[in-house]
Amino acid sequence: MNVVHWYDWITPTNPFVAVLLSMLLILGVAIIAWFEDTKNFKTPILILITGFIFSIVGVFFFIQSGFISRS
Repeated sequence: MNVVHWYDWITPTNPFVAVLLSMLLILGVAIIAWFEDTKNFKTPILILITGFIFSIVGVFFFIQSGFISRS
């Protein structure tokens, strides 16, 4: 069930929330990089792609270790 609870930012309760919160954090980092990198779009796009891949892999390992349940 893909329900977001108020305490999910502390400990994600499902994979959807874990990916959602990690992408929000990575989006913030990409925006900061865009401002600092003289408004060049290449760096934030690279950050978003890399962050998405790492968050998917991280959630996969959390599921395999039992930290996040699939349901």
